[in-house]
Parts: sequence; C-alpha cells; structure tokens
Amino acid sequence: RIHRSIYMSDLERPKPVGRKRRRVTQLLVLVAACYVSYWFVWPYIRMAHRLGVVGMFSVPKSQCLTHPGFKAVDRSPKRSPLLIADHLIHYTKGKVIFEVGTRNGDILACVNPHAKKAYSAEIDPEYCVKLEERGLTVLCDDFRKFSPSALPGLPEGEVPDVFFWWPMMADTQNEEWMLHIRDALWKQDLGAGKRVIIAFDHNWPRDRRNLQYMWNKYGVDMNGERHEVKYAENRHWRASGTFTLLHLKLDPPRVSTGSIHASKGKFGEVKKAEE
Repeated sequence: RIHRSIYMSDLERPKPVGRKRRRVTQLLVLVAACYVSYWFVWPYIRMAHRLGVVGMFSVPKSQCLTHPGFKAVDRSPKRSPLLIADHLIHYTKGKVIFEVGTRNGDILACVNPHAKKAYSAEIDPEYCVKLEERGLTVLCDDFRKFSPSALPGLPEGEVPDVFFWWPMMADTQNEEWMLHIRDALWKQDLGAGKRVIIAFDHNWPRDRRNLQYMWNKYGVDMNGERHEVKYAENRHWRASGTFTLLHLKLDPPRVSTGSIHASKGKFGEVKKAEE
C-alpha cells in the first residue's frame, strides 16, 4: 500500500490568494486616515490649542461678509484676517485710511464704505489694476515716494487719519515705514490725532519678535496701545490664532494727550495709566 507523503506538493499547498491585495488595501486605508486626520482633525485640534475649545466656537464672523457685494478674493494667511477690517472700521468711520501693501484689497474694500476716503499704496502693477477694478484709490508705487500731505483727492495740508499695514518683513519694514510717516507729519506739524496701526501675527516668529521690539522702543513715547484680535478662518495652520494690532499715535510730543507706563518684562503684560 502506498502512503501519501506528509508533505504537500507545490500544487496542493494553498496559495496566498488576495494577500497582496489585502496589504494594498491596508496601505490605502492608512493613507486615507492620515489625509483625513491632517486636513479635518488636526486643524481643529490646533485651533482648540490656540483659542481654547470654547474660544474656537465663539470667534465672531467678520461684518465684511454681510456687506452687499463684498467678496473676499484671498484667504488667510495670504492676507490678514477679515476681523482686522472690523477693528479698523471702528477707527476710520468718516475718516481717511491709508493702507500700505494691499494685495487684492479685501481688507480695504471692507473698510472703504465706512471711511471718508481709502487709499492703497501698492507696488505690484498687477494688484494695482485689481484694486482699481474694486473702486479703490491706488497709488501704484513705493509709498515712501508720496507725501502724506499731498495725496490726490485730499485738500492741501490734510493727511490720512490712520495708516495701516501688515508687512512681509516686520523686522526690516515696520520701524522704517513708521518713522517715514512720523517724520513727514511732525515736520509739517500735522500729526495731531493721527495714528499708525501695525498688524502682527502671533503664529509668525518674525512678527512676535518685532512686536516686542516696537513696543519696547516706541510704546511709551508714542502713547502706544495693543489690541488683540482672535480669529479662525480656515484649516491652514496660520489661519487661526491671534493678531495684535499695535497703535502708535503720531501726536507731536508737545501735543501728547497723556502718558502710558508700560511694563517691559514678560511679553503681554501691559499697564496703562492716563494722567
């Protein structure tokens, strides 16, 4: 009698049918899980870390979104958050605002209906055309070539009430731009009641460092104020968090309306005392 071998031949051995297919499926599921986590889970964890669980749901919507005909062209962080426009509206109702570096003009287009007049200084000709199409007054060149007291459409000797910007290179541009405006207005004794407002993104190290520098150097002498704006616009890693708006008043020293004593120790500790 012939006994069957205890070893199975290659023909009898079960083949790993579908094993490779299962591995590919598992890999695809892992990739999909990572994709969903990166785009739809992690952004909200990041928001909660920056704003708090309650804070991320209590951030208000910008009033820009309710303006008839308004449509944002850019998304944060290509431009500052729309809630920055809400802050600016409070200081520019019935006044003149001058924005340096406007890109597609979302912020200024929102502020414009509330202001007496809105100017944009934009160095990129392509953006200049787009800003004009949005009905904004554009000075298409380096703003340092223009005199604040000789802008088209303003009576001679009248200057903007608010100068605003959020620059690309805070550490090399903020101080230079502010001093250019301050010196021009002080030279003609036109700074009374005017202010510079500079935006700083807490998510950007360069902005955070320069905010502390500008506050320490000019906060007291220029009656500085710091205003924080919480925002959450989209899932980009820089599209939620906090912006600080640094206000520096351009009143000449002899017209100063008071004094502000500010602690220069731990970042964010500010004490004010009007005398």
